[in-house]
Amino acid sequence: MYPDYHKVYKESQNYDEIHLHTLSGSCHFVVNLVEQYPDLKAKISSAVFDSPCHIQGIPAALKHLKGVPEGITRPLISTVFRGAITTSDTFVREALLPGVPTGVIYSDRDKVAPVTMIEQMLESWAEGDAPASVLRMKTNSEHLLTMRDQPEDYEKFVESVMAMAKKPAPKTEDEAEGVAIPLVA
Repeated sequence: MYPDYHKVYKESQNYDEIHLHTLSGSCHFVVNLVEQYPDLKAKISSAVFDSPCHIQGIPAALKHLKGVPEGITRPLISTVFRGAITTSDTFVREALLPGVPTGVIYSDRDKVAPVTMIEQMLESWAEGDAPASVLRMKTNSEHLLTMRDQPEDYEKFVESVMAMAKKPAPKTEDEAEGVAIPLVA
């Protein structure tokens, strides 16, 4: 589905700090990326997941949106979205980025990433090795349409998550240069 993990990893080497902003099923790509390149996690300073979905939400969504019977689409998932069931299970079961400030945008009207699934995912994350803090933005938009429906709120939300990752401004020149300051004289 997303073949060029190395290209993304190589590009990431140009940055000291990365804000991860993931839409819908792209969480599958991110799970695979950080499994293949675990050192990348250290660069991720904050993350926003907009309408993260479990691949098993697709048959229900297609039934609701287009009337396609789930019995037709469910068997195709493991073929068309190879490996996505495993990454979906991993993503919803445990926090991908423990200790990293994280924002999750989800909606009451989302048929692909239903609110109950998102809330269960957040509960699972809280039970395990959770992100440093999780901000939630619950809306009334359809799948991935919060940015279109509420652009100002969306931008403020993303900025809030990113601000949680900001380090305090250095107090002295030594701190600004990254020099260790002893606690005792």
